[in-house]
Amino acid sequence: MKSNEARINFLPAPTWNFLRMNYSDVSDVGFNTSAECHVSVPEGVTYKKADSFKIEKRTGLGNDMSLLTEDNAAYVDSYTVKKGKSVEEPLRQVYFFGKEPTVNAVEIVSEEGSECTVIMDFFSEEIKGSAIYDAGIQTRYEVKNNASLTLVTIQRLGDNHRFFNDIGGSVAENGKFKLIQLVLSGKETYMGCFSSLYERKADFTSRIAYLLKDDDKLDMNYVSDHTGRKTTCDIKVSGVLRDKSNKTFRGTIDFHKGCKASTGAELEDVLLMDRTVHNKTIPLILCDEEDVEGAHGATIGRVNENEMFYLKSRGIPEEKIYEMMAQAKVKSALSDIEDDFTSCSVARTLIGK
Repeated sequence: MKSNEARINFLPAPTWNFLRMNYSDVSDVGFNTSAECHVSVPEGVTYKKADSFKIEKRTGLGNDMSLLTEDNAAYVDSYTVKKGKSVEEPLRQVYFFGKEPTVNAVEIVSEEGSECTVIMDFFSEEIKGSAIYDAGIQTRYEVKNNASLTLVTIQRLGDNHRFFNDIGGSVAENGKFKLIQLVLSGKETYMGCFSSLYERKADFTSRIAYLLKDDDKLDMNYVSDHTGRKTTCDIKVSGVLRDKSNKTFRGTIDFHKGCKASTGAELEDVLLMDRTVHNKTIPLILCDEEDVEGAHGATIGRVNENEMFYLKSRGIPEEKIYEMMAQAKVKSALSDIEDDFTSCSVARTLIGK
């Protein structure tokens, strides 16, 4: 494979090749520095600029993205939530992407008994023309015993960016990792998360929502890896496809031998607003342990005819009905964000769409 190409978002257990869902190949990937970022670090969180990652973790996008990040990020933003500290204010990071091909590296360590929310907001400057520019971020996390970490990422990029949002980490005993991701705009997006639940009662919760239009593309890969006893995961994805947009979702719950009494569930709810969209969904459960419970499913379709008739009879135009349905998908995930400033900001973005 050429140096400017990357193979990412591997499905842990390959399916039929003709489905073209086992992985994604992306070409002409270029990063050469890190993007501008404005950070607000609350009391209870320490920060340092590091030369390299100290957390060695598998990620959702995979090894090629890790190599690109390690080779091209200017530095690693390293955050540590202090032991036993319940941090009230979120750790806020606001990123601005332009024409420069950039990738940022972030690591977050939640020490024992700590609680913290991290909010990452991604913006881009207005760029004229049809050229596409690369931007990316890789976040590695470690949630230690009895700690709780919530990571929120909000994507509000323009139509000139191809974005790579890569996450990976581990959760220790009684630890909780919650991931909330909103994709509100952007031409081409690759994102994913690998969560290792390696000790007793580790928990991973994910809430993902997306809005795609025109010929936007979204490619996702989420893996909940269960090795500890009584580990739990809950993955929920909801989104809207319009025009000629294209979406691929890979969601895997992997029960390894020894993870007795573990449970996992995943569900995707997709609203197809045009017949020209292209949707691929593959919910997957892998199991090497008998004493586990797993459930997966997908609801994919257009607006219910009865609902459409009822709303039209109340004088609501069809286009407005679709807009209401679309925004409801995002608001279902938005309700999980326990930060009024962020919730209001996203709500204003939705109104402007």
